[in-house]
Amino acid sequence: MTTALPNLMQLSIGGPGLFHKYIDGEDPDEELAAETATYTPLDIDVISNFRKLRRLNIHGGYGLNGRYPT
Repeated sequence: MTTALPNLMQLSIGGPGLFHKYIDGEDPDEELAAETATYTPLDIDVISNFRKLRRLNIHGGYGLNGRYPT
């Protein structure tokens, strides 16, 4: 996707949906990680490949757990 949209500067993503979650970040809340262990994980690391990205909007960030370094 970064090859097709190399100049992408703004991105909005929504919540992961029922029984899905974003992959746990660094130092996640262990209790939440255990509760959602059976959920289908979605990888958001691809976002860091957009070098010109200046604005990231995350709606329904309840699917995030931990720190996500840039």
